[in-house]
Amino acid sequence: MMDITTGLEIMTNNASIVQDIPRLFIFFGGALSLIQSILPLMQQQGRLRNILLFIIDACVGIILLQQYYLVTYSRLVPDLSLRPITWVKFIVGPSAYLFYMLAFTPGFSMNRKNLFHFIPAFLAVIFSCLIFVAPLTDNNLLIEAVHALQAGRFLEFFHFSSLVIILAYVIVLFVKFRIYSVVTKKITGAQYRQAFILMVIFIMTLVLLISGIVLRNGALITAAFVLLSFHVMYRFIAMQNHPGLLHDVSRAVRKNSYERSIMHGIDMHTLKARLMELMEEDKIYCDEDLTLHRLAHLLSISAHQLSEFLNNHLKENFNSFINRYRIEEAKELMQAHPGRSLLSIAFGVGFNTRSVFYDAFTKYTGMSPARYRKNLEL
Repeated sequence: MMDITTGLEIMTNNASIVQDIPRLFIFFGGALSLIQSILPLMQQQGRLRNILLFIIDACVGIILLQQYYLVTYSRLVPDLSLRPITWVKFIVGPSAYLFYMLAFTPGFSMNRKNLFHFIPAFLAVIFSCLIFVAPLTDNNLLIEAVHALQAGRFLEFFHFSSLVIILAYVIVLFVKFRIYSVVTKKITGAQYRQAFILMVIFIMTLVLLISGIVLRNGALITAAFVLLSFHVMYRFIAMQNHPGLLHDVSRAVRKNSYERSIMHGIDMHTLKARLMELMEEDKIYCDEDLTLHRLAHLLSISAHQLSEFLNNHLKENFNSFINRYRIEEAKELMQAHPGRSLLSIAFGVGFNTRSVFYDAFTKYTGMSPARYRKNLEL
């Protein structure tokens, strides 16, 4: 009989430990998020952006610790569910959106219009204050109003709407981020995976939370907060492994936005075909006075547009692009005219000094023009 009793006690203790793991995981995630929120404030650059990042991390930490407190003490304090700091959830979405705009959108600046994003949060603060103050007052009308809202499941709708707003903002950011068409081409695979996983985990968290509220399923809600804690931990580890992750992604998106704006309306295939025609048929590179501006004029685009095209589509700057054609032409002339002087060939392909020709030739072929010609004679 004692063995059976002892076995039941052990099973009960084990079950209690298993139930405590998600709760402690949520607590750890909340504490880590609050600690992580302090780090951006220590940076000097991007002050407003860092403040928004602080707000996001602090809000996530408060949400997780609030959930831990509710799960731990809700049985001891029956009306505690009436007093959550729900308005905090309304701040996360707008803050994340404005953080993205400041970090990744060239020319974006904060103004009074941006404060309209926080109107739901402002209304939520007023509503939360009424819920918190009502039991502490003697105003029967206010108390009855709060009870009526509770009976009408308005509080559930309140929680639900806060999560829907966050999800809406996250989806907008996901679309703006254009992960598949922009970021994967601009940053390394490891950095792309980190950013992609973080966004997917956050979206899954919101979907689980919304589903848990709609279905009134406590297990789904707990799973969502555990997943949110995992998101916090994963992001912390990612930032340790890639300290410049946000900076790199920000720079990539800004660069892509600039390229798309400066190359707007230009047919890349037509531009490349016209450029190849000038280089291979007209051999315009043989003109020693050829400049970026002159070549751009012949292509009917600006010098900035030509520079962007060469750097991002052909992966060469203007000088390297032109010199490559000049060196190839010089190699052909050396082979076709063995008796022609190297200086004459240099001037003939567009170089205006002997030293520039020798430096470019050596850089491109790995040997001097004289050595290259000598190898041809062997």
